Amino acid sequence: MAEVKLGTRLRSVACTTEVVVTKGSPPQGALSCSGQPMVPSEGADTTPAVPSGDIALDKTLLGKRYRTADGSIEVLCVHQGRGSLAVGGMPLELVKPKLLPASD
Repeated sequence: MAEVKLGTRLRSVACTTEVVVTKGSPPQGALSCSGQPMVPSEGADTTPAVPSGDIALDKTLLGKRYRTADGSIEVLCVHQGRGSLAVGGMPLELVKPKLLPASD
């Protein structure tokens, strides 16, 4: 697998999930979806593999950001899918939007 760095677009081989790395860079081959390593989406076959029976019930949602617990790696979902994201086996968590103060 090629080096993953800021701005790299990756896709899942198990479902339709696609993400862009927006912060940090995961170690080579560490970013996964549904337990399968994600691959660069440039020049690759865009047809996902036949989904396996162990796809998580958590969906990866379009336009949402996901990051590691320590915040060292963050990705933006650009095409949603049925799988869940992980780095090194640890699931990524959904980033909650920041609440703005009331303007009353």
